[in-house]
Amino acid sequence: ALADLEVRVDDGTTRAGPVVAEVLRRGRTAPRAGIHLTRGPELGLLLRQLARGREPLGRRSATAMLTLQRDPHPSAAADAATAVREAWSRGLIRPGSVDVTLLEEGDGPTGLATFATLGFDLAHDGMLALVWPVLDDVVALSASRSRLLTGTADVIDVLAELLPEARGAVDSGVAEPSTLRLPGVTVTAGRPGKARAVISARRLIERART
Repeated sequence: ALADLEVRVDDGTTRAGPVVAEVLRRGRTAPRAGIHLTRGPELGLLLRQLARGREPLGRRSATAMLTLQRDPHPSAAADAATAVREAWSRGLIRPGSVDVTLLEEGDGPTGLATFATLGFDLAHDGMLALVWPVLDDVVALSASRSRLLTGTADVIDVLAELLPEARGAVDSGVAEPSTLRLPGVTVTAGRPGKARAVISARRLIERART
């Protein structure tokens, strides 16, 4: 869930779906965790409603659209992933619109390995510009904690797999050279120890700089 964007469907009926989608679309959020987005089977349909809006998604809605893919209900997973693709194809979710600092506090986000896999798939569906900075931002969020979050190494591994495509975008002038700086991975690479995420981060930064 998100710290200040969660929409709770208390009665579990589909009747609440359009209401929830409208709240998200308009960005009407209560302070902190005042609104709750269900992770139940209706999540996929709610996100697909968001993907049919007329205006680009705001920061909270775009973040929800992407980050709630981390651990969806099995019955919602396919529709939730389709919603991202539909929103992208319609220009509703854009590079830079996702803010991972909205992710929950406390022990931090879970499901990072699943999210990494989704990011890889989306990148190969033409959404590299969307997911590349988000994946690095997730690594930065993890690196800000005293202990790296479970799944951080998986996110870094996906960034490593996507590096040739990102470099190609830079070489062709489609992306800025700063794309390869990867600040989140850089901070992780500077941590002491030999954790898999740290070692993977060091290798990735070395490759990105050569």
